[in-house]
Parts: sequence; C-alpha cells; structure tokens
Amino acid sequence: MGFAGELTPLAQVGGFLASVAGLALMLSLAMRFRFKRSARAPLRVGSKKAGSMLPIHTAAERAYQQAKAKKMVVAFLAEQDCGEGGPIVWFERSIVSVVPVYKRERESDAFVLTNVRDLEDGLFVREKELRRYMRWARGLW
Repeated sequence: MGFAGELTPLAQVGGFLASVAGLALMLSLAMRFRFKRSARAPLRVGSKKAGSMLPIHTAAERAYQQAKAKKMVVAFLAEQDCGEGGPIVWFERSIVSVVPVYKRERESDAFVLTNVRDLEDGLFVREKELRRYMRWARGLW
C-alpha cells in the first residue's frame, strides 16, 4: 500500500500516454501550420505582379526604419551585432534567412523563387513577405 500521493502503475502509464498523445498532437499541428505557411510563396511571380517586388536592400531599409520607429528588439540586435555594413546589411541577411527571396529571370520580367541563404546581387522579396517578416520580428522577445 502506498502513500496517499502516489499513483498506481496503471495511472502512471495512462499519464505517460496522455502526455505523449498531447505532444504528438502539438507536433502535428505545428507541422501542418508550417507547411501551410511555406506553401504560400509562389515559385514564380509574373511581370504583372512585379510591382509588389522590392530589392532586398530597399526591403531591409524599410524593415530597419519600421523596427527602429517601433522600438523593436530586432532593431537593437541589428545595431549591436551589425559588424561591417551596418544594420541595413544585418537586416538583409536576416530577411534572406527568414522569408522566401526571388531573382529576376533574364529572359523576361518575371521573378523566380531561389534557394539562397546568403546575400547575392539581384535578390528581391515580395512586399507581403516583408510584412510577414515584420510580424515575425515583433514576436522576438
């Protein structure tokens, strides 16, 4: 006979299974949400929607100005950890690592999604993705 606060082996197994089921549910919802968000970026943006594209430098300038005006943590991080190039280059690298970026096709005025994780010439980001980046940045501590 155990103490009043002890659980029986059956209750312990039941509690363990409930926690595993809860964790599995949370992971499946997180994966579903993640895949839905990543599926929103089109592989190709035609010339008709080219007006919604921003050069990465312009997007970084806007992001830095907004973050600084709203006194967001990400602006402080950019100023402290900017290294060479200043906070604008820090924001360029951050945007490239967080949201989908595009390159202009040579044959047409269309933009194609590219798998870049570091700065290159000729990178563009959609305005919608820049807004999504700013929502993400607001969530930083």
